[in-house]
Amino acid sequence: VNCFLTVRVISSLSLSPIESVFLKSRLNDIRDQTREEVWSVSFPPNPCIIFHGAGGPDQFTNELEQAIPGSVVWDWTRHRGSIATAAYDGEAVGEAIAETLKEAGVES
Repeated sequence: VNCFLTVRVISSLSLSPIESVFLKSRLNDIRDQTREEVWSVSFPPNPCIIFHGAGGPDQFTNELEQAIPGSVVWDWTRHRGSIATAAYDGEAVGEAIAETLKEAGVES
């Protein structure tokens, strides 16, 4: 099983002007907090990071983690807001992790 880490150099959250007014500060806070969390984790070489859905980790994410060598389930539920912001919240977490790992020189 191959797992790929996609890293985007520029943040690609595509917020409309209205969404930006309401969400930008929150999403920047999520990114900053996630970046701090990433530095405290020891990742295996060539990590495969599994992001659960908005409902949180479940048996399926656990099965994936056990089946894929070098994988880590990243629990981002502490950053999840409402159902209306969950997609944006998850994207901010994923981008922050990818950017931080890239800065740290972690290969995918």
